[in-house]
Amino acid sequence: MSDVRLKKSTIESLKEYVNDFGMTVDDVVLNLIEENNSLKSLLGQGFSLPGGDKDTHSFKDYVIHKLPKGKILVTKDGLKVSNMKKVLIEAGSAVGMDDKELNPDFTTYEIGRFLFKHLQG
Repeated sequence: MSDVRLKKSTIESLKEYVNDFGMTVDDVVLNLIEENNSLKSLLGQGFSLPGGDKDTHSFKDYVIHKLPKGKILVTKDGLKVSNMKKVLIEAGSAVGMDDKELNPDFTTYEIGRFLFKHLQG
């Protein structure tokens, strides 16, 4: 894998870790891989995020995550689901959202944004 390309912002973040913690780039990448594998393992064992986290919402077997830049991710057993919009509409309906906000013609982002606005309101 000799053709690895990183965004400038990623390179800058790596430099901060290397400079602040005296780590090599290899150390940083290996730690991230290890943390990712550990989290996947925990998620597979029924791990749930803290209830006070305003950027996640549990619904049935799913966890709905509000990510940076307003993106939405729906996971089941730690894996991304393919029917995110359907799950968001079901979750919104279950918490009493207005049907106008659950329009299937809306994007996943829009429905997710309405859902978290409703949950935090």
